[in-house]
Amino acid sequence: MTKHLMDFGYNPPCGERGYEAITPRNYLYDLHRALDVASQSFSSIWSSDHLNYASEFRVECWTMLTWMAARYPGPMLGTVVMCNSFRSPSLLAKMSASLQEMSTGRLILGYGAGWYEDEYRSYGFDYPSAGVRVDMFEEGVQIIKKMWVDSPANFRGKYYHIDNVYCEPRPDPQPVLMLGGGGERKTLRVVAQYADWWNDVMRPIPDLSRKLEILKQHCEAVGR
Repeated sequence: MTKHLMDFGYNPPCGERGYEAITPRNYLYDLHRALDVASQSFSSIWSSDHLNYASEFRVECWTMLTWMAARYPGPMLGTVVMCNSFRSPSLLAKMSASLQEMSTGRLILGYGAGWYEDEYRSYGFDYPSAGVRVDMFEEGVQIIKKMWVDSPANFRGKYYHIDNVYCEPRPDPQPVLMLGGGGERKTLRVVAQYADWWNDVMRPIPDLSRKLEILKQHCEAVGR
């Protein structure tokens, strides 16, 4: 892929999105039409990981991503972002390694701690405090990166453990790891230590500039 100063990606709707007039009745037809064009024009296409956020009609993130991977062989494929709480980190490591292999190295794994309490509750997931969710997220990142490299892989943390896990074929090259979140004390430290890319929500420029400066400080603290 040709390198540019800036690349543009397209995040198609995973469900109803009123300003594009996407409705359940015509969703798949319109999704085909949009992606047939976007896959030729954008460097990446993305899938969002929500289960019932903003609308009742939503397609599951990884199912949509694998569908796009099979149908559109050109662009990079990304998640924005996978919620740690919805799938075990070890399973996600295996899923991402497999898709990286089968998509010929096009995966950008966007990954975050999760935040939308109503979604957790309605699907029966525990909703611990923000601090605990970030700690679980950090352990999840460690497991994913370890399983992409070690075979077998072992890890024992406070929230997760794996024993003699094989994640073959190990991804080569590894997926781009994009970590999401804007917590300045803990989340951005995790981003600094482990991420290839950082994903954050839309913010006023002064707020974003401050967080970038804090991220830079965390990077310097961990030697990156």
